[in-house]
Amino acid sequence: MIPLPLTYTVGEPFAMMVLGGDQDLLHDRDTETALQGNYGVLYMFPIHIHNPTTKLASLLLEMHASGGQAGGVFRIDDRIVDIPRVPSGSVLLVAAIRIAPGEDRVLLVSTMPDTGSNYPVLLTLGRQQ
Repeated sequence: MIPLPLTYTVGEPFAMMVLGGDQDLLHDRDTETALQGNYGVLYMFPIHIHNPTTKLASLLLEMHASGGQAGGVFRIDDRIVDIPRVPSGSVLLVAAIRIAPGEDRVLLVSTMPDTGSNYPVLLTLGRQQ
């Protein structure tokens, strides 16, 4: 498991999460070769979200297939979201998150790289609807 905590404040630039990026690749124990994709590794992103505004914020969690075709299954808090495999360059909505005025909360996003997908994959949180 790779826990990667983040903080996001409504109105600030995107929170960005990379799956299967060079910075966290596992290595073969015998050859030390980087294992591209980190298949079988659970990523957990506890994201502390703060809305300092007086308005309801609607945020988007999106998956960017930046390394090639990609898809996956995500757990967003207690909800399972299955994202179909899409071509490289595609951006898909994973979840819409509503944050009340003045609210502070932790959003738990977890996923495991999907066999047949090409990593890295970028997740972004923050674009308001």
